[in-house]
Amino acid sequence: MSDYEHEIEAMETKRNVQVCAYIHEFREICWKKCDEQGTATEKCLSDCMDRFMETITFVSEHIADALDKQGAADLM
Repeated sequence: MSDYEHEIEAMETKRNVQVCAYIHEFREICWKKCDEQGTATEKCLSDCMDRFMETITFVSEHIADALDKQGAADLM
């Protein structure tokens, strides 16, 4: 495996660890929010996590679009 491939693999591993940490942190936030509202039910937690995943997807897509545009501009 080349140095470049090792670097890519390390970056992917780091990204996966970060995503897991964000999910754990947000799950804790959802639990506290639902518990404070007295609605610490499966539905409340599920709805809260759904909003989190929608937000992550939205932000990821916009970052990818910005990077694509930047890459296209760099090629010109």
